[in-house]
Amino acid sequence: MKKFCKYCGSSIDADSIFCTSCGSRLENTTANTSKNDIATPEEAITKDLKEEEHSDQGKRAKYDYSYPRETSTASVGILLLVIHLVVILIVYLVPEIIHPIFWLVYKIYTIVLLRIIVLIWIGNIAQRLNRDERTWKIFGFIMPTIALIVIGYKRKLINENWVSNELLSKIEIEEIDDYYDEKQGKYTSYLVKLKSGESGLFYKRYSDKKYYISVNNKKIFFQDKNMCIEHLISAMKIQ
Repeated sequence: MKKFCKYCGSSIDADSIFCTSCGSRLENTTANTSKNDIATPEEAITKDLKEEEHSDQGKRAKYDYSYPRETSTASVGILLLVIHLVVILIVYLVPEIIHPIFWLVYKIYTIVLLRIIVLIWIGNIAQRLNRDERTWKIFGFIMPTIALIVIGYKRKLINENWVSNELLSKIEIEEIDDYYDEKQGKYTSYLVKLKSGESGLFYKRYSDKKYYISVNNKKIFFQDKNMCIEHLISAMKIQ
């Protein structure tokens, strides 16, 4: 029968004296262990443990600097803006040189065609940059040229569910279940398995989008998912 250590959340035998992952001492008897020292995932989430922020949480990587800015999009936006300003100046300063048909075609282009093109274009860029597609499409519809310029200089955001290839080469991650706490709301538990056989749990708290592990009766929180997993792996290797 398998249960979970209350200190690190690792799966252990019900009669274990020590946690095989974090090394914490448990009670000697099976009866006492099952009552007092083994925590289910629900208890690891809802139990009132001491909480602390990891000191490196402020170093969370927000942007993917390996992905280049799409500056060509910004260049197109600048060019279209300049053309638009020049046309507007000509219309108001020397309107007699503007043919009515040209002006009609230009208004159809700026009001309809340009917006359709920008909506499709900017939506694709927003997806690639892990940004809110709907917000950028609204921005692109209201101010198409400005939106192209702005998004062209935006960095790609790192997806909060992203895990580095280096970590994935060492572990397997499995989403276990969702839990709900009256005070903090929704949590999700994840099982991490090392290639060597050790396993442990970490959790995501949705109220503030933080990850945590439970070690030595403490919940240690991380802003970065990869950092949380790395510390869980370290705890699992302590015998």
